[in-house]
Order: sequence, then structure tokens, then C-alpha cells
Amino acid sequence: MKRYLKIPFCILLTLVLCQAAQAQGQPKSLASIRASALKGDADAQFQLGNKYVIGDGVEKDPQLAVRWYMEAAERGHRLAAHNLGRCYLTGEGVAKNPQEAFKWFKIAANQGYVNSMIAVGLCYGTGVGVRIDQKESEKWFIKAEEMVTPEAQHALSEAQYALSNIYKTGEGGAKSPEKSFKWCKKSAESGYLPAQSELGRKYDNGDGVEKNPSAAITWLKKAASSGDPVAEGLLGDKYLNGTVGLVKDCSLAMKYYKLAAEQGNSAAQARVGLLYAMGIGVLKDYIEALAWMNIATSGSYNTKATIDLRDKLEKALGPQGALVAQKRSRELRASFPTNNLHTNTGATKAAPVEMLNCSGSGVMISTNGVILTAAHVVSNASHIEVITSQGRQTAKILQIDVSNDIAVIKCEGTFEPIPIASSKGVKLGQNIFSIGFPNIEIQGTSPKMTKGEISSLNGYQDDPRLWQISVPIQPGNSGGPLCDEGGNVIGIVISKLNAVVMAKATGDVAQNVGYAIKSVYITPLIDSLGVNIPQILRPSENTNFLDQVDKVSKSVVMILAYSQK
Repeated sequence: MKRYLKIPFCILLTLVLCQAAQAQGQPKSLASIRASALKGDADAQFQLGNKYVIGDGVEKDPQLAVRWYMEAAERGHRLAAHNLGRCYLTGEGVAKNPQEAFKWFKIAANQGYVNSMIAVGLCYGTGVGVRIDQKESEKWFIKAEEMVTPEAQHALSEAQYALSNIYKTGEGGAKSPEKSFKWCKKSAESGYLPAQSELGRKYDNGDGVEKNPSAAITWLKKAASSGDPVAEGLLGDKYLNGTVGLVKDCSLAMKYYKLAAEQGNSAAQARVGLLYAMGIGVLKDYIEALAWMNIATSGSYNTKATIDLRDKLEKALGPQGALVAQKRSRELRASFPTNNLHTNTGATKAAPVEMLNCSGSGVMISTNGVILTAAHVVSNASHIEVITSQGRQTAKILQIDVSNDIAVIKCEGTFEPIPIASSKGVKLGQNIFSIGFPNIEIQGTSPKMTKGEISSLNGYQDDPRLWQISVPIQPGNSGGPLCDEGGNVIGIVISKLNAVVMAKATGDVAQNVGYAIKSVYITPLIDSLGVNIPQILRPSENTNFLDQVDKVSKSVVMILAYSQK
């Protein structure tokens, strides 16, 4: 129920944060305003207070603004009293005091200022500075309705909708579906968009009024024509099901679902995904279906049914198709309106959506799913998934060593690990290989093997922690294993020399210059976590290189690091 209380309180803040309109016949210069104010002219005192609030011709000074508002309000200036209430409510230029805020709003309201009447009604409705009293709240809204000006109409419409929600929940007083309907209808008739879609829902469900499908559709269409995502989603349901008053039209249902989905209505996003998956109202398209399901489940509509459908679509498409769908999800999100403030309820801002930030590689080093990778692949991720031999798994970070660019993550399951060998015996020119997932959107999602030699026993600028390697690597290889001929991990690939930087510095392009962190700097981190790693595999004369590559490839995983957008 607290969800509804946020609405009137936010409206109250919006209302009272607005400066009261300046009075007519104001003096033309700051000097004359000040002179009149010092002589006790209430209108000039109010004008001077406004100038100190916004810094108009004077240095901004909220404390002085309060002083002049007080002077004017005590002389009966209703606009100054309203602004003084605003200052007490927000703590601008004076200590916050809701009781004092209510007092000055009521003074201004009793003097006939409509915005203050609305503020008083909201205070009674929400318990700001005064005890909740629904009857008093209604009384002040009725007074405001009788005297409302065009400038105050929108604030009154918001307040009426807020009162409708107060009666809907019964918070602090009696719950009354009938009164909730009454005030919702008043708000809707004056043009307030959320009230129009809610009124359509009330007519549809018989909530506080006799069911009226025709009236429901009329109000939903009215709200949808102005772009309300809640109404658009509800109309999508009605066209899909062919309810009373509407002929079933799956194409129109998809149209309305998409309109709502593009504004952040998560329930509509899931329905768009479902219709694409089933080919209802649109050609069947699993890529588009999964793209929409990704958005819906990463938002506020992550029900078991939507998650199950997303997982089934991923399985049907395979890793390559799933990544294409991820890219499509990003494109769709980028096309959504930037001022989107709607969820499936239309009441609060949509939850942050997780989008693929980067991809990398990793290697299983224990049977229970412990994975070595590069720290820079996962360090800024809000969510990590790994593509293993057993399918897609969620992973968590166990430990990160930023200085050595190493991370240990873990997923659930039983896997075939690769041993870690000591880097102490590695020699210059020794044959090595690596397996990883470079540039997955271009090169695909199958593992890629590259081989080369240890080019130097030290890394960039003779860093002793690193090897320089001639193994060709690309973005996405980071975190992959560097293996000896026996298939043992002797390091983790972390970077390559930047060819553009080298070209600018030397006039030449560096080729096949990569770096890997040595295992001697990795094992202390593994030991501190108590990870049981398998015994080292020693190459023999009968060792088949292709067999080693095949074995390692089964233990290398693709890492997908997501961040919130």
C-alpha cells in the first residue's frame, strides 16, 4: 500500500516547490522594490523574497528570502504565505518543519489561494504536518475545484488522482472503492493521463462502479491516444483476447503492446516477446522474441514464466543466436524514449536494465566450477554469466586481484578442470597455446585456438610478473588460459600491445605482441581460497598436441559481463 502514498507526497512536493506567481503592478527596479519593502509594502516584500530565492539581481540567499516572505505573510500576503510554507516543507532557507509548512499553506488557503487549498488537501490526505483526515482532504479539494484557475488545473487533477489512490488503499482512514472511483473520474475528466487509464481499468473490473466494458474501452483509447503505456498495454490485452466491445485483432494487439513496451511497460515487453515466439500478430522470429524477453526479464517483469521462455529461446537459438539477440536488445533499448518513467504499473521509474558490457574468456580449474579469468573482464560487472560445456550458468566473484589483473569466479555444476603448472620452469622460446573467444559478435562463439612461443621472460617494460607471448590474441581472449604442450595452465592472457600507440611512438606496427600473467602470481590467490586443483599433466613422447587442445577447449568458458544501464 505504501506504493500509492508516494504519489500524493511527490505531487505535494511538485506543487509547493513551484514559486507562487508574482503579483501584478510590481515595482520596475530592484532599488524601488527594496525601498518599498523597507517601508512595509507587503507586495514588494514578496517580490524581494522571490528575487533572493532565484538570485535575480541579487546574490541568491534563501535565508533572506524566508525573512522577506515572513514579513509579507504576516501582513496578509497570501502568495508569500504559500512560498513560506514551501520553504518550511523543503528546508530551503529555514529548518524543515512540516507543521509550520501546513500552517502557512492553510493561512494562504483561507485567503483563497487555490494552490494552497490543494496543498492543504494533500497534507490532510498524506499526513504531512497534520493528522490524516480524509473528510478534510475532500473538503479542501472541493473548495479548490470551485475556485480553480486554468494555471492550477493540472495540479488539481494530480491531487484528485492522489485522493483517489488514498481511498483505494484506505491508508490512514476508510477504504472506499466508490470514492476512489469518484475522484479518479474527476481527475480523468480534467485530462490527467494516469487517471484516464486507471478509470478504464475501474470500469473494466467494476471497481467502485458497475462494470461497463464500453466505457472502459473509451477511456483506455483516450489515454492510449495520448501515449499512456498502461492503457496501451491493457488495450493490447483486449485486442488479443477479443473482449466485449472489440473484435479480436492480433496485429492491433501487437501494435499496442509495442507502443507500451517502448515506453518501459515490462509486462508489454514480455507479451511482445511471446507473440514473436509464437508468431501471433507478427511473423515468428526467435531472435526478436529473445531480444524482448531479455529486456522484460532484466526489468521489473522477471516472472518464472518469462524467465522459462527466455531460457527456452536461448536453448533453441544456441550461443551464437543468443548473442545476436543480446545485440538486438541493446539496439531496442537505445531506441526507447530517454524520458521513459514507466514500468508495468506506470507509477514508478523502471528498474535498471542489465546489458552486456564486455565478453572474455576463462578456464575451469576445479571440478566444482571455479574459474580463472582476467580481473578487467568482470570487475565492473553487476551480473556475470558463463557459457560452459553444460550450458549457460550464472557466476559470482570469489576474489579479485586488480594489481595482477586476475579474478576467480564460480558457477554451479561439475566440470572437467585443467591443472595449473608452475611458471618457474618455463623457458624462452617454449611452445605455448591459448584458447578463447575473441570478438564473438564477428568471429562467432566457437572456441578459437592460437599458438606461438614465449617471446620474452618479462613483460611490458620488463615487468617480471608477465611473459611476452607471440600467440595472436584479440579482444575477448582476455582471461583465457596460456597452456604448455602438456595442456597445463601456466598463465592467464591479459592484454596485447596497442598497435596504434606503438605506431605513433615508433612509426611501426607491432605484430603478435601479447602478455600473460605468470602462474606463480596466480597460485597464492588460489591457495588462499582453498581451491582443490588437479595434478599437473606432464607431456610425454606420445603426447598428441591435438588431444591436448581438445581437452583444454572443453574446460575453457566464455564469460559475459553485464552492467546496469
